[in-house]
Amino acid sequence: MKKLILLITLALTLCFCYTMQAHVENNNPDRKKFYDLAKQIKGSLFYNDHRGEISLPQKTNTFQWVENEWVEELYTETAYLEDGRVTESINFDPATGDSSEKITYLYGDYDRLAEVTTLRYNSGIWQNTFKLLYAYDDNGNPTETTSSLWLGGEWTQMSGSRNTYSYNQDNWVIEKTIENYFGSTWEYNRKEIYTLDVNGFPTSTLSQKWEEEGWVDDFRYTYIEWHDYSPYSGSGDYLYFLRERWTGTLWVPELKETSSYDETGGYTRIQETYYIGAWQNYKRISLSMYSYYPVEEIIELWEDELWKQVEGTKNLLTFEGIDLTEMISQNWSLETNEYINASKRTFSDFLHVFSLGENPSTNILITVAPNPASKFLNIEFNEMIDTPVSICLMSISGLDVFFIKNINIENPGKISINVNHYQKGLYILHIKTGKDSFSRKVILQ
Repeated sequence: MKKLILLITLALTLCFCYTMQAHVENNNPDRKKFYDLAKQIKGSLFYNDHRGEISLPQKTNTFQWVENEWVEELYTETAYLEDGRVTESINFDPATGDSSEKITYLYGDYDRLAEVTTLRYNSGIWQNTFKLLYAYDDNGNPTETTSSLWLGGEWTQMSGSRNTYSYNQDNWVIEKTIENYFGSTWEYNRKEIYTLDVNGFPTSTLSQKWEEEGWVDDFRYTYIEWHDYSPYSGSGDYLYFLRERWTGTLWVPELKETSSYDETGGYTRIQETYYIGAWQNYKRISLSMYSYYPVEEIIELWEDELWKQVEGTKNLLTFEGIDLTEMISQNWSLETNEYINASKRTFSDFLHVFSLGENPSTNILITVAPNPASKFLNIEFNEMIDTPVSICLMSISGLDVFFIKNINIENPGKISINVNHYQKGLYILHIKTGKDSFSRKVILQ
């Protein structure tokens, strides 16, 4: 049980996202740095969108619901870097106060996560037990992830995943080959081929599997429509897609999904399956949010011409100001048709940071106004820029809402962005030249 709680805590720390992810990866290392940080903020359970601030607990107590009462299972202390990234997490036995397990995080070029190591406290010292290693190519795409166990005084690789990419002339990924590590060798597993529009958005994806020394078509996604998508982050939310399976002679419709979103970030997704020449309702997934906090996820199946709830998770949240101090998680019971307590986490000793700070040392003289902005955001360059400029306005979730690549700036120069139709909230304006970079927090209202 404690191991399960540890994995849950680690997952919440690294990523707490419900969005369906596309497989096209990021292609620019400078942009990747800002996207990764934005993603960690969005993924953090403790990000507050309205204040542009991360409220990070340095102490967490985890409880399980046992025989109608809360029983404390784990106490965790977490340390962070200045920008809010986790650097160390130590678990303690709440009954004895003894430390039991430690997880350390190391970051490499462009602040990407490079290594996660788990250690156990034994006989008065910390001893290695498990390690994850991450590698990236020059474009910032993840190329290799490996897991190793500490055996006989050395690291022994147990599993892994390896990716290789092909790019088009605009440096977008158009093909990815995936290998998995089994025993002591790497073996081909899957290939993904993407058809992109002029903006780098995937309109279809083809997935192939490796069989008898060759690639064979498996399934494909077509007619993809996007609610949000960034070709730089490789992620987004679907509005619609159709999935088809290759039978060896023809493509057969298998599944289609249609989504709608509300202004809080919540959504309703309806999945339909193809049966005897017709589409039939299959599953409905509904997520409600409070700002970026997931409040309730309901999973329903279509039975007897009605939607019937079969799964569900509800989070009961308690705040003190912007600090989330308690989260009770409940699971849906098919026996009683109600939510029942499952786990509880209490948070304290908060650290308040915003990890995407402005760059005060930039040599670019730029004026951004008005800020907050409601109709137009004006960017004025107060000096001659002798190299092409790229401008990106990025949502805090890491999605580009505006992007111009390699434009020339006159002296003086001004660019106006119409922001009237963008969702209100906090954004990151990132400007890159051949010599320097500039970032600024921008509020749209």
